[in-house]
Amino acid sequence: MSLPNLDPCLVLIAHMPMAAAFEQCAAHVLGASVIRKRLVCFDVEANAHIDHEVRRINTAILAQDKNEVVLLNDLYGATPYRIAHRVSQSLKDQGKQVYLVAGLSLPMLLKAITDAPNDGLEAYVKRIAETADRGAVVE
Repeated sequence: MSLPNLDPCLVLIAHMPMAAAFEQCAAHVLGASVIRKRLVCFDVEANAHIDHEVRRINTAILAQDKNEVVLLNDLYGATPYRIAHRVSQSLKDQGKQVYLVAGLSLPMLLKAITDAPNDGLEAYVKRIAETADRGAVVE
């Protein structure tokens, strides 16, 4: 049985200005045209209204017209994570396949952009998360 050709919507939801900074770093490494095709970013302000942010992000993701979504977040439990979690639940309620990965690092982001989910979305997301461990080096 062959797996479908998946092209998930990659979404970065992080504390302001982290999403924009990660996007700029990825564009520096991979090229801006690659990033524009693969990544949607949302910076969350410190005083963000959660309900408004959830609606705004949800609307933007649905406009991408993809059934698979990977949400990348900088810090588990913080406001951007809570927003991402609510977005995840909303998208799942609408029949989307969604994964939320917290603890974002630049190696994780680059892996998410350059890797392909040829062996399924779950395996792809696990590889993204495992990159965090391999990206930390002590010498």
